[in-house]
Amino acid sequence: MERVEPCYGTLVVFLSDRFPHEVLPARRQRLSLAGWYRVNNSLGGIVDPPR
Repeated sequence: MERVEPCYGTLVVFLSDRFPHEVLPARRQRLSLAGWYRVNNSLGGIVDPPR
């Protein structure tokens, strides 16, 4: 297990489906940003054809 302490100006990036994680209570305000990388398997201009 890796522990990352919050530090001003720190950016942590990881694949959430591969690393168990949790958000612990904070004593100060913090900001977070979540996003998803997406694979688009488009064929012939059709976005996300059936698999």
